[in-house]
Amino acid sequence: MLAAVQRNGSGIAAIAVEELDEVAAGMGGTLIEGAYAPVMPWDIKAGEGTIGGRRLPSVIGYALSGTVIGAGPLGLRNAVGRRVISLVPEGSNAQRGVAPLAPFVFTVPDNVGMAQAASVIGGGDAALMLSKVPELNPGDRVVVSGANGGVGTWLVQILDLMGVRTDILSSSRSLGGNAELFPGKHVTDDPAQLASHAYAAGFDLTGEGSVLRILESQLKSGGTLVMAATPDHRASRNDIKAVFRNRPIGPKGYNWLLARLADASITAVIDSIYPLREVREAQWHVKRDPHKGRTLLRLNDNAEP
Repeated sequence: MLAAVQRNGSGIAAIAVEELDEVAAGMGGTLIEGAYAPVMPWDIKAGEGTIGGRRLPSVIGYALSGTVIGAGPLGLRNAVGRRVISLVPEGSNAQRGVAPLAPFVFTVPDNVGMAQAASVIGGGDAALMLSKVPELNPGDRVVVSGANGGVGTWLVQILDLMGVRTDILSSSRSLGGNAELFPGKHVTDDPAQLASHAYAAGFDLTGEGSVLRILESQLKSGGTLVMAATPDHRASRNDIKAVFRNRPIGPKGYNWLLARLADASITAVIDSIYPLREVREAQWHVKRDPHKGRTLLRLNDNAEP
């Protein structure tokens, strides 16, 4: 099977698309024919050696959408033919992958496309987790930075469902894209245009120190700065909280996200789709280009939309 392998920690240049031996379901695994895999900033950072967690060389990625084509004796043998999304810890940027944990294989509703479903893991799940950090009530006002990415596009829509009023702090180069993504919302690249000291929470998805300081300055007393990428940051004000959160949401949360796609109350925003052989180009796009939503890899040429 074809797979994208991170050979060493030298970054995108060290990715090789190779023919590997077919994977097997094993005793408790579920074998999935891949459709799409999200291109994650986490994968890029792991390939550069800036974060740990995976021994190299290894197949890139940890999530995909696809169709169950087999299972071990303790796997999901009754799910053959089912459209699913799944965690694939041993690498998902491949034509086939094995889901070792049956509770984290989720059925995709019939009216949800496989590309949209592929953005749930690493996108929708992170957004749902972050949305639960502050205690928010309908009518509360929040500000989000990094809203145009694979997590942010989900987060803003989840906050809308909560009845929260969301403003967008954008970079200058993403200002036009954010305005297109979020018509009717207050979108600005000028901190002076934010509602000073009016926000119950600020959500930072950029990890940039200058942005964190701006968000802190805009929070009302008792507000919460929610951080997705800066675990060591400490609040500069005594009257606010700064919280880094990175926790799993559990099966109930994943099924809720898929149900929101099915009832069209949330739309998964897909920036672009690259074939598996162009994984390097896909990662470069995520790393350096303005984008709107999640970038995906098409794992098999015959993958349904």
